[in-house]
Amino acid sequence: MKRYLLLIPLFLSFVPLKSENKTLDNYGVRDRTITPTVISKVVSNNPISKELAYQKLEELVPYIKHASKHFNIPENVLAAVLYEEIIHRKPIDVKTFGVAQLGPGELKEQGIPLSEGRLEDDEFSVWLLAGKLRRLQNKTGSLKDAIILHNGYYDYYDSVRKSADNLRLLMILNLQKEYITILT
Repeated sequence: MKRYLLLIPLFLSFVPLKSENKTLDNYGVRDRTITPTVISKVVSNNPISKELAYQKLEELVPYIKHASKHFNIPENVLAAVLYEEIIHRKPIDVKTFGVAQLGPGELKEQGIPLSEGRLEDDEFSVWLLAGKLRRLQNKTGSLKDAIILHNGYYDYYDSVRKSADNLRLLMILNLQKEYITILT
C-alpha cells in the first residue's frame, strides 16, 4: 500500500490543471500540472523567500519606476512580475539570467547586442523585462496576455495579479492603493 502512495505525486505531475482560457495555445502557453502548482504555492508562502524577494524589490525601485514610465507598464505590475521571478528563481538555471530571469533570446527579440554580464545587471534586466512586456502587449493587445506569454503558463497571471495588489509591494513602491489600477 505504501508503494502506491508514493506513486500519487508522480501521477499528479502529469495531470494538468485545466484553464478556461485557451486563447494563447497557439503561442505555446499551457496548463501547469498539479505537482509544480503545489510546489509553487509552497514556495510563494515561505516567509523567508518572501522577505528576501521584498528586500530585492526595494533595491530595484528606481529601476522599476524608470522602466515603468518609459514603457508605460504600471509600476505595480512590473514589480509583481519581478517579485514572482525573484521568489521562484531556480538556484541553478543556465538558460535565464538576472533578476528578471530572461534569456539571451530576448536581447535578440529587442534588437540589443549580446554582451557578457548584461543580463545579470539589475537595471538592464528590469529594463529588458519592461520592454518584453510592452512588446508582447503590442503583439497580443493585452497586458494580461503579455504576462501569461512571459511565463508560458496560464496560471501565472493569477499569481502576478495577486502580487500586484499586495500591500507590502505597494508600500515598497510608495504607492497608495487607491491609485493602483488593477490588471484588467
